[in-house]
Amino acid sequence: MTLDENFLRSAAARKARRGRTGVTLGSARRALARVDSTGFPVATEMAEWISQHWPAQRIAMLGREHVEYYRRALMLVMIERDRDLS
Repeated sequence: MTLDENFLRSAAARKARRGRTGVTLGSARRALARVDSTGFPVATEMAEWISQHWPAQRIAMLGREHVEYYRRALMLVMIERDRDLS
């Protein structure tokens, strides 16, 4: 999957919608599973949102495989932030 410019332009709307309606475990799992694909921005955006809104117990409910995807996506976020600071 290749993301187009609309994905980046609609980020604010997605974040606002998540703020209103939350995120299901299923949609979080689907997004996080993209971490090793060209759709990795979907995973990193979801991982960032989860880190700001879910407690550890909810994150654990993702299951072992998807918690690993979550961890890898957060690492990508941190690497990108580090680049921005350099």
